[in-house]
Amino acid sequence: MGVTAFLTGCTSDTGNTFQVGFSGNNGNGNGNGNNNNNTNNTVSGTAAHGLPMAGATITLKDVAGHTATATAAIDGTYSVNVTGFTAPFLIKATAGGLTFFSIAFAGGATANLTPVSDSVLAAFFQSQGTTASAAFGTLSSTTALPSPGTLALLDQNVLGSFPALLNSNSIPATFDPISSSFSANGAGFD
Repeated sequence: MGVTAFLTGCTSDTGNTFQVGFSGNNGNGNGNGNNNNNTNNTVSGTAAHGLPMAGATITLKDVAGHTATATAAIDGTYSVNVTGFTAPFLIKATAGGLTFFSIAFAGGATANLTPVSDSVLAAFFQSQGTTASAAFGTLSSTTALPSPGTLALLDQNVLGSFPALLNSNSIPATFDPISSSFSANGAGFD
């Protein structure tokens, strides 16, 4: 299966301490940012922190003030209907005292909720003098959000901390921790 390694003791801006693990192969991540089961009326992804966040409450907010919720399945996957919503969207997963944030720029997108997505958004919002939690709470059309290009740079900076782990676990360089599909099965990114 490959090498298993964990980064432990990291703290997000919501005060969560977590571990990031890499093991085995790259699951079903295809790096294209789309989950094949999506339509343009949904945002979906996987909520995981080394294990699936089964039963997690997923809350999606748009910049026009709309909110929708879903519950993560036993494998951590979720899907939220965004018909009539205005992108971009901030997404929050909560379960067992953990909270992770993510972002999607359109319906039909994949938005994973993991310690890595949380760290990427924490870095962006820290540069704006706020937190992901505060931005989520006050999200509007005037909230400063990362552009897709800025998000890609932040993703690569975070993943750049683990090049040997990514390579040894066959996680492709095109893998995006927020928008690439993966299975929370202990064999890859999760």
